[in-house]
Amino acid sequence: MIRHYKHLILILILSAIFACGTTKRFHPAKVADKHNLDYPISAQLDKIEGDVVIGVFVNTDGTPEESKILESSGHTVLDSAAFRFVNGLHFEPATVDEQPIASWTRLVLKYKLTEIAFEEKRWLDDVAMLQKQIAASLNPGERLNFQRKLYIRYIGLADYVEKYDQLEINNVIEQVIAVDIREEWKLLWDLVPAPFTVFDDFLSRYPDCAINSLVTEELIKQMIEAEGQVRVRSLTSAKIARSANQIIERIERRLNELQPVLKVQ
Repeated sequence: MIRHYKHLILILILSAIFACGTTKRFHPAKVADKHNLDYPISAQLDKIEGDVVIGVFVNTDGTPEESKILESSGHTVLDSAAFRFVNGLHFEPATVDEQPIASWTRLVLKYKLTEIAFEEKRWLDDVAMLQKQIAASLNPGERLNFQRKLYIRYIGLADYVEKYDQLEINNVIEQVIAVDIREEWKLLWDLVPAPFTVFDDFLSRYPDCAINSLVTEELIKQMIEAEGQVRVRSLTSAKIARSANQIIERIERRLNELQPVLKVQ
């Protein structure tokens, strides 16, 4: 009989626990506004991916008081970016009976690269939009964010050209660079693909951009590649051979201009 009562009491206790768990008295904290995840440009270029799980203690006013990484992505660059991102968020605090309370919440931040096939129209639309946003932005942080996105688009173009050596890509490039850059490299348009010109255009448009050391490195890399193509193709093409010396001289001059800039930065 005693065992029967003990068993009954245990059932009642468990019933009470499950009843509390199924009520809607408690609502956990959640992010108040939609924010784009800050994916570090260095991680994107190095093709680093991963998930970061962060615990956040949210005050009754919705501010994050304390944050800690619960599960690392395995990459310091992603963990650090996730930590900074979370501490800049604003939350709707947790509530009990609609009254705000301070509590811990858990966020999972997923850093995943999206492989998108190069599409001419989409690329042109993206670049045109970003150039307009950069020109219109008065906020330095916002402007830099747009410049980073533009740089990533240019890297995508360079990667495409590396895989598909198509001279027609110059017709696309000409639509997004300034007239003076286009004129500067006009000898190349009918000879070899010239993705380096978008990076040269970037430096010309945004001489004080914080990521110009990256842009300069990529420009130098692409120009060296273009010079090599001109030298090789001049051996089998009379058309390229006639212009080769002039083109190579211009490339060498630009490379010499860039080297001191890269060292200073």
